[in-house]
Amino acid sequence: MASQKYPVRPQINRTVCKDSLVVFHFQRGSDYMFAEGQFPRLDAAGIKYARSAYNVIYTAVGTKYNRSFALKLVTEIKGLDILYTFDGTNPDPYYPKYTGEPISFPLGATQITANTFRNGKMVGQQVTIKKDDLPARYNQGHHIY
Repeated sequence: MASQKYPVRPQINRTVCKDSLVVFHFQRGSDYMFAEGQFPRLDAAGIKYARSAYNVIYTAVGTKYNRSFALKLVTEIKGLDILYTFDGTNPDPYYPKYTGEPISFPLGATQITANTFRNGKMVGQQVTIKKDDLPARYNQGHHIY
């Protein structure tokens, strides 16, 4: 009888910090999927945990116009949909999906709000950045969480 191979469980180290905050240290990028499956258990147990890897990261990009900026949106976890809005409402699955190309603020827009989704369900925290904050961040070379 041939030995049956079972999937190897990812090696994930767990650290409990102050105030019972749980931080996962992953060995491989694909292990985030494993951690997502644990979120309902952590919620049920009343354990706080960091979900910041699911949040949108904004990076200001200069355009061909001197005082104009565009934004690149990324996440630390691959395979997430980034949905955004310029009208101050909460992004949901009916709003535009980020395609990977830098986006510019439309005329009259003062802020962008974005969130990450997987299979139509929100997985990250909503992040809003004001248009007026982009020049300072661009000059410092920092991305914006």
